[in-house]
Amino acid sequence: MFQLMKKSDLSLIGIDINPSSNPDLFVKFVQQLSSVVSEDAIEKIEYIEAGVYKWYYQLGQYKARRKKVPAEMLHEFAEFKEKASAVIGDLEASLHEEYVLRLENHELVRQFKIILRCLQNRLYFINHFHNNYRTYKKVREKRMKENLEWICQELYPNEKIIIWAHNLHIFKQYKTFTGFEPLGAIVSNKIKEQSYYLGLFMYEGEIHTDTGQPYKMEKPPKKSLEDYMHQVQSPALFTDFLQLEKNSGNKWIFTKTIFLESGTMPTLFVPRDQLDGALLVESVSPPEYLKRKKNK
Repeated sequence: MFQLMKKSDLSLIGIDINPSSNPDLFVKFVQQLSSVVSEDAIEKIEYIEAGVYKWYYQLGQYKARRKKVPAEMLHEFAEFKEKASAVIGDLEASLHEEYVLRLENHELVRQFKIILRCLQNRLYFINHFHNNYRTYKKVREKRMKENLEWICQELYPNEKIIIWAHNLHIFKQYKTFTGFEPLGAIVSNKIKEQSYYLGLFMYEGEIHTDTGQPYKMEKPPKKSLEDYMHQVQSPALFTDFLQLEKNSGNKWIFTKTIFLESGTMPTLFVPRDQLDGALLVESVSPPEYLKRKKNK
């Protein structure tokens, strides 16, 4: 799919603040502009990126094991946060003054706006990453919502946009007992009104965790969303919820129904309240990752 996108006229841009699995992604984007960006600015961005990835993985190891982070490590992280904040502040001021305000090439201006936004996201991530799990989930979702609105309203105001995210990120009016609300529920009403919310579900097969570990899906329970859609016996099935009127055959769409979150966790929701439609893929398999070319 990504190879097909590369051959199309589609542009791909992210909204998440969590670092990419490719630690060189942002730096390479900036280095492509080395003819106009100063060496000093590039070195500062390289410093920020190296520090962000270092602390993302070092602190992440303790968070994943629910272990207390050593005081010395927290002190070192605090020093990095302070220095990174100052460096990002300097970069924001200089890049905005030298490029965004002075360049006449609209595409170059757009690229510098992306660089500035990425730096702001890095600072936001650094300041919030060490929050407790529940708090970080909320602030991450809030920032993704802000990034999406910025992309729609400032970066590409006249473009049609596909927002591709995990189902739980895009539910329309979802709220947990802890107060967590996803991107799809808190985004601006204007974007909501212009959007079609499409959930992606699967019936059987093997998938990967975020870290690339394979696991088999659980069999969907009877009277779950996956079970109802599976009864059509199609390799892929799209169901539009918007045009339906409730009847005895489709009442599961309008009442509380189970679906398997990530293929394993039974989760209760009212499909029509959260989505405009659903796409079920009958049988799924793990992705084949694009291999990075090594520099010779």
